[in-house]
Amino acid sequence: WHTRFSRKNACGFSLEGDARYGVELSENALQLCLRRPQLFAWTELRRYRYADASIDAELEYPSPGAAGLILRMADDSSFVYVLASSSGALRMDAVFNGEPRPIVPWIPCPWLEGAPSIVLTVVMRGGRYIVLANGRWAFEADDDTVESGFLAFAAQAYERQDARFSLKSLRIESRPLEVEVDFV
Repeated sequence: WHTRFSRKNACGFSLEGDARYGVELSENALQLCLRRPQLFAWTELRRYRYADASIDAELEYPSPGAAGLILRMADDSSFVYVLASSSGALRMDAVFNGEPRPIVPWIPCPWLEGAPSIVLTVVMRGGRYIVLANGRWAFEADDDTVESGFLAFAAQAYERQDARFSLKSLRIESRPLEVEVDFV
């Protein structure tokens, strides 16, 4: 599955928001606008549940903060997520029954510093994750907190309110052979 967010009916993500955040399609991108500082919010792609998949997401940072993907979202309180910060660092956490647990704490990726956009690649196979940023290996991790679930675009604002984050394109490959090739 691949999208560049040019049409509302083909984007697949929920375009609903609330008083804390908004979701919209603008300039061929899915945008999350976080209206409060220190807010973590997301919009879900509920087409399919994924267990093993290879995902490429192009993220753009007009505001300071972090953006990324929620993976294997069983519900609002159990999921795994990978975030890339506007300062060029990556992290991965698992949330189970509302309790967050760091899997990979913030690690600097010097090749991302000052980059206006990041292509985040996540390959998940079983309990193993491989994460690349702009085509370079960033980290590998093991976690079996959640076996399968939905995907979501997530963002976290820091000190600033009205922070904007964009998902410019998204590619999801879930055919077993293709995921295996990306994993190796």
